[in-house]
Amino acid sequence: MPASLPALPHLPAAPPRSGVSPDARLALRQWLADGERALAAAFHAGGDAAALSRRRAAWVDTLVGHVWRACLGDAPGCTLLAVGGYGRGALFPHSDLDLLVLGEAPELARQARALEALFACLWDVGLRPGHAVRDPAQCRALAASDVSVFTSLLDARALAGDGQVLQPIVDDHALWPAAAFLAAKVAEQAARFARCNDTAYNLEPDLKDGPGGLRTLDLMRWLGRRTAGAGDFDLMVARDLLDATEREALLRAQATLERYRFALHLAAGRAQERLLFDYQ
Repeated sequence: MPASLPALPHLPAAPPRSGVSPDARLALRQWLADGERALAAAFHAGGDAAALSRRRAAWVDTLVGHVWRACLGDAPGCTLLAVGGYGRGALFPHSDLDLLVLGEAPELARQARALEALFACLWDVGLRPGHAVRDPAQCRALAASDVSVFTSLLDARALAGDGQVLQPIVDDHALWPAAAFLAAKVAEQAARFARCNDTAYNLEPDLKDGPGGLRTLDLMRWLGRRTAGAGDFDLMVARDLLDATEREALLRAQATLERYRFALHLAAGRAQERLLFDYQ
């Protein structure tokens, strides 16, 4: 029988703007490592890769929220957002996490030292945050000029602050209208496939970016959302964009790719740990 999902380890609340001491960082690093081991054990016992990736994202949400509160408190005027794959609420072992802090320029300047402490602490405890700090005008300008930036915002979710702060950008159909979005994403996919030799039959295929990989499934959802208001396969079936048989085939393919990718991420993490141990 597949393993049940491991329970979320307890993490005490952080006093607002108390900072994170070296001892507390060590404890958070151990807390995260315990969670990673529990997820790996559950996967090897037959756990579902997608469910475990969602559970890992939930654990990281808890840790990031804890550190945000310890460094910034309530931080009125600032919003912390998960973007990219992390924004979709799925995080494979040892994956980077993409974060965006959005706020008006004066407030961001006032919180600059606290934000530096936040990102430094996340690195110290073993996460690898890719982060950006922008005001709404900067965010909109970048989204308008770069379809990849705009796409990352489609999956964004708030971890702290105003959960609706991005809606004026992602809901504005004058920004990347459906036809322009489709053309840009098709061109982006062609360039991505070219980097993978334009084949799914490599000896070591790219399970994320190669033809038929997980990014292809993400692209279907992004295009469905932007062109037809159908951001998942169930809605696509309801709107006659897919039939039920096609949806089931896509979901089976996704489950297979996610299981392989989960296993590869675990193996890569173990290799990194061995290299670090040998270096030390």
